[in-house]
Amino acid sequence: MNRITSLIVAPLLALGSALLITPTALAQAPATEGERAAPESIFIPSTPTGQRLAWLMRLLNEDIEVSWKANFSLGFTRRVTQGEFFSNLDRLRERSGGWDLMEVRYANYNDAAAILRMHANQTLWQLELRVEPFEPFKIDGLRLLPAATAPYERLGSWDDITSALTALPGTSSLTVYEVESNGGARRIYDHEGDRQMAVGAVSGLYLTACVLDTIEQGESTWQMPVMVVDELKSLPPGDTFAAKDGSVVGVSDLVRSMYATGDHSAFDHLLHHLGRERVESWLRGVHSDPERMMPFLASRELAALKYAKDPALLERYAAADSPEARRVILDRELHDVDLSALEARGWSTPREIERVGWFACTNDTCLVLARMVGQATRGELDLLDAAPTLPFDRITWPRVVFKAGAEPGVLSVAMLLRRSDQRQFAVAFTTNNPEAVIDGEATHPIVMSTIEMLGEMR
Repeated sequence: MNRITSLIVAPLLALGSALLITPTALAQAPATEGERAAPESIFIPSTPTGQRLAWLMRLLNEDIEVSWKANFSLGFTRRVTQGEFFSNLDRLRERSGGWDLMEVRYANYNDAAAILRMHANQTLWQLELRVEPFEPFKIDGLRLLPAATAPYERLGSWDDITSALTALPGTSSLTVYEVESNGGARRIYDHEGDRQMAVGAVSGLYLTACVLDTIEQGESTWQMPVMVVDELKSLPPGDTFAAKDGSVVGVSDLVRSMYATGDHSAFDHLLHHLGRERVESWLRGVHSDPERMMPFLASRELAALKYAKDPALLERYAAADSPEARRVILDRELHDVDLSALEARGWSTPREIERVGWFACTNDTCLVLARMVGQATRGELDLLDAAPTLPFDRITWPRVVFKAGAEPGVLSVAMLLRRSDQRQFAVAFTTNNPEAVIDGEATHPIVMSTIEMLGEMR
């Protein structure tokens, strides 16, 4: 069975049973990549998971003093005892001889994955962690497993992809286009591509495309200054969230931060910079059912709805049967939200994913990606190749624009892939399950097999 190694399992809601460091695993033969030299320095994002990753590297290599309750969540401490954890940790330190950080695969708001190399036998290991979504961001899930045990069963054809999509619980869609340099697109594959579903933070891709449109129309520039204000900040982390009230950043800074670290506050500042009316007007030209996306929510508004202690607020918004009715609720009840008072604990099951959020179909998302190619004539898309991504073969895929969105019951991925021979492909995958969290082990082979088939396509 596949051990998930990518952003495809961004929620990682099942993670956290223990730190998996068994004697049997420690005796595993070296991985084939183990002999490569350790990088002189590895950039670790300044996200909560990035900070925890840096701390864990110290913990693995040094005998430092650790406060159990200050660093690990209540749920984690209920799953593994303090004695078990530190006994395993001591044994791991003794047998490993130390660890090198080789690669940070991703380190976003709630979860991270990194590749480590053990000094003793040069094996490569994958460290996965999850933190609580509120300060002080205690570790809620942690495991260490051999990187060599992270294969997936390759799906060999589009028919196999269709069968795998059909077998997923809930509803799923996948659309693939080949994209020309002028923005023209030819559809290669489609499964339920016209179905509107929740896409989470993939909405940021639509916001980015609207930025490109305003730049093309002369309404904005990448260098245009935007003032950071506390009232527009969303949930942490992110450079925009950490910026001082009144400081100034550029549009390009906001876009880069939104892709590199999933900066919710950057998303909201971009939305304010563009104007909700402008974004919604643009959506009417690219979205097959634009009213599903209206009002186009700020991330702080969505957080206020889904994290609210009062479930009646979410129910009222979900029951509103028109964009106008939903706007009334935003204006009356969400205009002055104190995000620090939100109740994040316990959000481990889907919450109104069919009626509250950002919605799109995979066909629209692919066509928006193609449109971006036609508009970005000066290498602007290179700015977006900064996100935590899947383990792409960068020889085959030298440029990857990647945006993913996830919440309980929702997983969505949008990719613009440029191959080494300059052929480009737009890929959009979404799966929704209003009854349960997404099974990453089932979705991972679908996405990775799609990428591999496109890499081999003549």
